[in-house]
Amino acid sequence: MGQAGTEHHSPILGLIIVCVIIFLIVYYIFRRLIHGTKFSRSFKITALFIPLVTMISYFFMFYLFRYSPKWYPFLDVLMMINGGLWAFAIILFFLLIFHDLMLTLFLMGRGILIPGTDRSPFRLKLSAEQKTVRSIVLTGAAFVFFLIGFYQALYQPPLVEREISLGSNSKRYVKIAHLTDLHMGMYTGKKWFEKMIENVNQAGPDLIMITGDFADSRSDQREELSGMLRQFKAPVCFISGNHEIMWDYNEWMQSFSRNGAFVLDGKRKIFFLRGIKVLVAGVKDPGRNPWRFMVNKKFRTLLKGAPESDIRILLSHRPEILPEASKQGYDLVLAGHTHGGQTLPFKWFARLLTPYPKGFYKVRKTVLFVSPGAGFVGVPLRLGVPKEITLFTIKL
Repeated sequence: MGQAGTEHHSPILGLIIVCVIIFLIVYYIFRRLIHGTKFSRSFKITALFIPLVTMISYFFMFYLFRYSPKWYPFLDVLMMINGGLWAFAIILFFLLIFHDLMLTLFLMGRGILIPGTDRSPFRLKLSAEQKTVRSIVLTGAAFVFFLIGFYQALYQPPLVEREISLGSNSKRYVKIAHLTDLHMGMYTGKKWFEKMIENVNQAGPDLIMITGDFADSRSDQREELSGMLRQFKAPVCFISGNHEIMWDYNEWMQSFSRNGAFVLDGKRKIFFLRGIKVLVAGVKDPGRNPWRFMVNKKFRTLLKGAPESDIRILLSHRPEILPEASKQGYDLVLAGHTHGGQTLPFKWFARLLTPYPKGFYKVRKTVLFVSPGAGFVGVPLRLGVPKEITLFTIKL
């Protein structure tokens, strides 16, 4: 059997599908926002082809970014601009869909109350001047939402304190900081991470848990970013996410180990914290974003021969491991990966991809917490799904 992450996919077919989707999105925006307005012909041509070419070129730049580190300095700026355009286009696209939906409902209601009137928003009779004003208003609204979402994607994630009771003696407790899905890259890097470390250290956790997707690519910054883990004042446990699998898994894991982190992919470790014996185990991410999380045989033997402990914690990038973790007898599972949908409207559809999109869940005695993450993936956008670093007080 092949290793996770080595499946064969057709890049040509994938690129064709992506190009078709991008064309449909851009054309829809153009037809609903630019066509029939008072804008000049040259502006209309620019408004159609510049976003189309720019958004498609993102995937070619991504390929260069992944396989040719020498392009990093040049592509950083281009991909930051391109990512911002993607974020704005996504907001504009869904804003137009919402606009058309509301308009359709209004016209249907008017058609019911006033028989014989046209109910179609696509045949609503507006003058060129009215269409131009509508275009400016909708674009302006989308830009405001973009600025809010862009800021919320880049700002420093707050520490959110949460409490978990695993027993009746509330006098015994440990404090654990959970970080996941930092996705450090073009927009967030050394200074952003330094501030995060400072905030976590001030909270005084006994243990730091990082559940994958630490960085996106950036092999040129691997040692520098991994080395910053030494600035934490508590031991750091790390497991992989799908992005570590995508970007030079072995090199990242070796770098984390060299810099003092306990890499727990398929391993376990005992910690003595405040007189409490804590067992922490981890599972390696399967990679390649499979729709269904598959539990491997190694996971089922992680606790074989394990010493007695007061708390058993499992670190898994993906939350779908909860039912199997419950069978194995873990008290707490910490996960990420979902980003809670990351932004509206995807937040509303996250449950279609996983039964555990965000927050607390429980199977028998096992508690799962799925963090919305401390960063963002893909486009710099977060609306309606706040980031967080979670500071747990686990009481026994």
